[in-house]
Amino acid sequence: MLDDFFKERGKLINLIQLFIGNEKLIDKIQPEIIKFFEQSRTIDILSVMLVESSVYFKVS
Repeated sequence: MLDDFFKERGKLINLIQLFIGNEKLIDKIQPEIIKFFEQSRTIDILSVMLVESSVYFKVS
């Protein structure tokens, strides 16, 4: 089962690399992740999620 997982994962990565070329995947994704976290709306959403989860996990 674990072998199948890694075989499928390899196929997905190879497919992605066909579209982006020989550059490392992280070199393409990292700038987009940074842009995502720099947006004020993202910070607002994450803040709300953290507050809601802290209330949910709070021990009475």
